[in-house]
Amino acid sequence: MKNLVVAGVTALFLALLPSDLELSASWIYFLFVLSLVLILFGYEILKDIRDVNGDRAAGYQTLPLRRGIVNSGYTAAFFFAISCILMSWGLFNVGYLTEAVISLVTTLIVLIPFYYLKKHPDPESSDVVRYAVVFILLLSIGSIGMLLYLRLISA
Repeated sequence: MKNLVVAGVTALFLALLPSDLELSASWIYFLFVLSLVLILFGYEILKDIRDVNGDRAAGYQTLPLRRGIVNSGYTAAFFFAISCILMSWGLFNVGYLTEAVISLVTTLIVLIPFYYLKKHPDPESSDVVRYAVVFILLLSIGSIGMLLYLRLISA
C-alpha cells in the first residue's frame, strides 16, 4: 500500500507541476502522466507478488493475497497494456506515427512475460516477469525518446 501511495503522490506532483511552474499543459501531457501512473501501479503490483509470503506473515492485505498471484498478474498486465495504449494514442494525436506504432507493438510484447507468471504462479516467478517487463518498457521508452530527440535536433 505504501508503494501505491508513493505512485499516487508522484502522479499528483506531475499533474500539478505545470500550474506550479506557470506553464500551460495540454491534455496530452496529462495523458502521459496517467500512462506513467499506470506503469507505476502495475510495477507495484508485481513487486507485491514477490513479497506475498512476508505480507501474509505480517498480516497485510495486499492485492496478491486477496486476489491470488495469477489474478494480480492479470491486473498488472492490464495496467501496463492500458498505459502503452494511452501513450500510443497520445503520440498518434501529436503526429508521431512511428513512435505511436512502437508503443502499440510494446502493448503486445509487454504481455508476453505474464504468460510465464500464469504457468509458474509463485512469488519468485514474479521477479522474472517484473525484470522482463521493465526491460521491455525501458527499451520501448528509450527508443521513443531517441526518436523524439532526433526529431527535435533535426527541426
